[in-house]
Amino acid sequence: MPQTLQQLYGANAVLNGTVLTVELTNFTNTGFDPTKPENLTPGKIAAAHLKFMRDNNKGETLANDPAIGIVADEGIGQKQFIVRGEDPNAQAQISIPITFNIYTLDEASDFDPDKVIG
Repeated sequence: MPQTLQQLYGANAVLNGTVLTVELTNFTNTGFDPTKPENLTPGKIAAAHLKFMRDNNKGETLANDPAIGIVADEGIGQKQFIVRGEDPNAQAQISIPITFNIYTLDEASDFDPDKVIG
């Protein structure tokens, strides 16, 4: 059975024509707090969504279902400590790799969202 909008975007997700509405409170189970203004940045919202998708779309059952188009790898890759930027603005940060497998129709030669299963 194909994934539902709620599996990918949360319980309150609504698709109305070409408008997708996602309530940020859908992502609170990831540790994201949408009530704090400092969290309402594009990067933090995207990270909360990716973590939500990873937490709710993983496992062998989904990976083996040919009707499912997006499946997260079970774990998180090896964290890496890196320095980004140039002195004097360089910052020590942690890189956390998360992998998603996106399944497309066999005739797709490149990543085309229109060809994703489901």
